[in-house]
Amino acid sequence: MKIIETLVTTCNADDTAHVAPFGVKGLDESTARIGGTVTLAPFRPSRSLDNLLRANAQAVIHLSDNPLLFAGCLVGKRDFPLRKAEKVTGWVLPQAVRAFEIEVVDIQDDEQRPRVTCSIVWTQNLSDWQGFNRAGMAIIEGCILMSRLRLWDATIIAERMAMLEDIVGRTSGNNEEQAWQWLQDYYRDHKKKAGHGGGQ
Repeated sequence: MKIIETLVTTCNADDTAHVAPFGVKGLDESTARIGGTVTLAPFRPSRSLDNLLRANAQAVIHLSDNPLLFAGCLVGKRDFPLRKAEKVTGWVLPQAVRAFEIEVVDIQDDEQRPRVTCSIVWTQNLSDWQGFNRAGMAIIEGCILMSRLRLWDATIIAERMAMLEDIVGRTSGNNEEQAWQWLQDYYRDHKKKAGHGGGQ
């Protein structure tokens, strides 16, 4: 089953929204409908996971072609416009392309990465899909790399970031340039804290 890169909003204990990028299984055309199921597998520790483990948890999955949303989540720039969901207790990102409102129906616990199965209770189109250029896809890969900084070998991440930088440099628009700068700043700060130096 393929994994679709999405943005998921969950509800904090005070009913405010937490937005995070997620790879989601089950959003194929044949299953991405009301009554279909999707699977999320967040790593521990995770605020999204904490929110999904609460009793009667609900959330909203979003498809988006805006790299600023993905990069903003990774670097802590989550001040996105939001509105209340239609059918669940949750939050919708109006600037996304499509939203799937979900409720948790099963949890398979795991020390590192629990599997959370959810049922789709409502779906709506929010805007037209504009598509990704190569730089946009590179931003998604960069976000995944930044989310694995404490899990993967530093040399591998450095090599892959260099390849992505070349793609972004040749094919980006304004949104991609801004998103990449956020990721680069985040990466530089991480390396400084880890004692590897940040460069210029």
